[in-house]
Amino acid sequence: LNLTLGDVIGVSESVLNNTRYSASVKACTPVVVAELNQPLFHRWLSSYPCFVNFVLKNLVTRLHYTADFSANCQTSASKINLAKYLIDRYNVRLNSLLPNSKSSVRIQETHEMIGTFLGISSRTVERHLHTLKEDGLISTFKAKIYISPAQYQELLNLSLIHI
Repeated sequence: LNLTLGDVIGVSESVLNNTRYSASVKACTPVVVAELNQPLFHRWLSSYPCFVNFVLKNLVTRLHYTADFSANCQTSASKINLAKYLIDRYNVRLNSLLPNSKSSVRIQETHEMIGTFLGISSRTVERHLHTLKEDGLISTFKAKIYISPAQYQELLNLSLIHI
């Protein structure tokens, strides 16, 4: 999941007063973070209706995005699901680049992370990435995936053919 400006981390745990679940967050770009301890978070929830609306909107938006993204990446053959995954990651990363950037986008996720999300083995991810690279739909450098704007268009074409 990629977070953007104003996203809130740990909301479900804080709202439920549940510290049993934890997650790691890795920043891929420079970020500014404000940390609210649980008592302050709850005080703001009870004192500021606008904050409640902000938190709920943020949570529901991310929930819907994640559910839609996950469902979309489970509807086709694994190679096409991988293409859909890469298309989404390209769009997310593109938002962190300068407007009108013509450079390739580096996909941050590891092959293992991709496989886990798609429900396929790392070996299957490797095999499909190799095929996509041979077909000119992606590039790799030092085991990282790169997608140019032209390759992105070709990935889109591939995913649309198999709808």
